[in-house]
Amino acid sequence: MPGANLITAGCLCGKRRYAFKGPPSHVGYCHCSMCRRATGGPFAILVRTEG
Repeated sequence: MPGANLITAGCLCGKRRYAFKGPPSHVGYCHCSMCRRATGGPFAILVRTEG
């Protein structure tokens, strides 16, 4: 099935969109003060891909 491994996302305001293929190499969350400030929430979800 074409595009089955394509993952797309973006910011809430819609100005930024991004896409990547394949599984992420790392998924996690952070609750440091910088991530809390950047997201306005108790943590940030982080996804890293290769390539």
